[in-house]
Amino acid sequence: MLHSTKMLVGRLLLLTSILTGGVMTANAAIDNTAYGILAFSNDQPALTNSIVRFDLISDQEPTFARAVSFSTTSTAGAFANDCYYMATTKMSGSKEVPANLVKFNLETGSSTPVGVLEGYDNLINDMTFDNATQTMYAVSRISDSQSGLYTINLTTGASTHVANLDRRFFTLAATYAGQLYGISFAGEFCSINKASGEVTVVGHTGHYPERFQSMSFDHSDETLYWIASTRRLNESGSIEISESFVATIDTETGAVTRHQNFGDNQLPGPGSGADGGAGSRRRVGRHTFVDQPHAHLRRRDAEVDNAG
Repeated sequence: MLHSTKMLVGRLLLLTSILTGGVMTANAAIDNTAYGILAFSNDQPALTNSIVRFDLISDQEPTFARAVSFSTTSTAGAFANDCYYMATTKMSGSKEVPANLVKFNLETGSSTPVGVLEGYDNLINDMTFDNATQTMYAVSRISDSQSGLYTINLTTGASTHVANLDRRFFTLAATYAGQLYGISFAGEFCSINKASGEVTVVGHTGHYPERFQSMSFDHSDETLYWIASTRRLNESGSIEISESFVATIDTETGAVTRHQNFGDNQLPGPGSGADGGAGSRRRVGRHTFVDQPHAHLRRRDAEVDNAG
C-alpha cells in the first residue's frame, strides 16, 4: 500500500502551497486529506501560519486542523524527497520579498533553515519539484509584464535564474516526467520549457486570477488541481466579485472543471501542484499524491492582483 501527496499554493486566507496526500491502493487514492500553510483566517486565527490539514475535494468549504505549528509568513512551497520546502518572506520597504528557504519534516513536525533566498526583486509566486531531474523550480515577477524562471538548490537555498518568461505567472506545476505548466496573470494555461523558458499557450482557463494561486499534479493519475482565486463581473457587469474554489484542469486544452468553493481561502505558489511520485513510484511532491500532504494559506487585504 502506497501513500500519496498532492500540493497547491494560494493566498487571501492564503494557501501559498498545498500538498495533498492519502493512502493509495493499486487503483485509486482513498484519502482526501491535503495540507498547507494557513496564512490568514478570520474563522480560525489561532492557526495562522501553521501547517494545517483539510479535505481537498468536499461538498462544503474547508475546516482546518493544525498539523505543524509555524509562525513565519510565506508565499510558496513544494514537497520534495520526503520533506516540504517553504519560501518565507520579509518586508523590504513597502514590498514583500523572499527571505529564507525552510525545510519541514511533516512526520516529526520539525523545521530546519536551509539558506537565504537571494536574487529576487519580488516575492516567489509558486514553486514545484521536478522529479525527473530532482530540481526545484520557482517563478517570480521581474517586470510588470514578465516573470523569471528560477531553480533553487535544496541543500543551500541558492537560486539560479534560468530564463525570462514572456508573461507573468501566478502558478507553476510539474508533471512526474518534468513538464512545467503555469497559469498567467491573464488566465492563460501554458506549458513552459524548463531549459529555454519558451512559453506555449495551451488554452484560456475562462477565469481571471488575482492575488495568489497554486497548482499541483496528482502523480497517481496526473490530474492537475488548481486552488483558484479569481475575479468576475456580477450579472449586471457593474461590480467585480472575488471567488476562491478548487478546480481540475485539462492539460490538453486548459479547460477548467470547478469543484467546491474555497471560501476566503487562496492557494498560491500549488498551487497548485504536487511533485511527488505516485502509483508504483514512491515519491512525494508538491503537486502530487504520495506520503504526506499539505498546502499554504494567507490573506493580504491590500493586495488584489498585485501578487508579486
